[in-house]
Amino acid sequence: MPGQLCVVKAGEEAKSWDSLSSILEFLLMHKADQQSVLVVVGGGALSDVGGLAAALFKRGIRWVTVPTTLLAMVDASWGGKTAINFGGVKNSVGVYHWPSHGIYDLNMLQTLNERQRFDGWVEMFKHAIIGDPTLLDAIKAYWTEYDASGTESTRIMPLPTQALIESALRVKIRIVQEDPFEKDLRRLLNYGHTLAHALESCSTLFTHGQAVWLGMLFELQLAAKCDLLAENEARLIFEFLSLLTPFSGYADVVPSNVLTEWNRIGGFLEQDKKVRFGQITWSLPVMVGHGQVGVEIDTQTVKKLYEIWSLNPF
Repeated sequence: MPGQLCVVKAGEEAKSWDSLSSILEFLLMHKADQQSVLVVVGGGALSDVGGLAAALFKRGIRWVTVPTTLLAMVDASWGGKTAINFGGVKNSVGVYHWPSHGIYDLNMLQTLNERQRFDGWVEMFKHAIIGDPTLLDAIKAYWTEYDASGTESTRIMPLPTQALIESALRVKIRIVQEDPFEKDLRRLLNYGHTLAHALESCSTLFTHGQAVWLGMLFELQLAAKCDLLAENEARLIFEFLSLLTPFSGYADVVPSNVLTEWNRIGGFLEQDKKVRFGQITWSLPVMVGHGQVGVEIDTQTVKKLYEIWSLNPF
């Protein structure tokens, strides 16, 4: 049976009621039924909204993910999370609905610009920090070899090898298989995302990768402040994250209009999905390859640290 093509906006704009509605209307118009399969070709945002549409239509139809960005390949298209943004809050409406298959074509990565490469690398760095010291070492070795191969003026962000992509994905799959509905261990994958989602909700100046990178830097400081992380481990993780700094888009400084004042950030943190009984909880590294979920930190402590950190985030 021939397929039908539905085109929606790419990027974070896709995660809206309008895009979700357009996909559902498309399925209705073409008389899709419970035996139909929705094939979602695109980046992480499209897998979020496309997967949600598949979950809702006829109380759930099968869907296949065909990720075309590095971010989607190593993170967003795997794990069954689907969502749209609502009320200005990231991922506030969604369900779990796992794709029946995933189709990868690494040649798609050649089409990515530097910002899209950065976004994917950030998630790979995160997976290494919270789940695989061997991956962290492999990434460092790869970047060291790459850094020696060009001058600062001619260097562009590299693409990862297939082996690195597979290693990063294995971290995600292992954690999701152990805790598919994010009751405990899976919340480790939210390292960096608590602050990141608040930043993204406050401003359109970030890509997801930029926000998560900044979030990991800040939440690393939180872990150190709470004595969850030995000084040598904190330094190692900071130096690892600093490999991304030249490609972050911020050079040596984050503009003052980017890092929002606490009175706005705090409000969005209170809307985070990890809030338990009114208390913000954090997923933080405790050593390379390991983390702790459900960490409760006094709001005033977080506020004071954020106000200091935001003046000099890296």
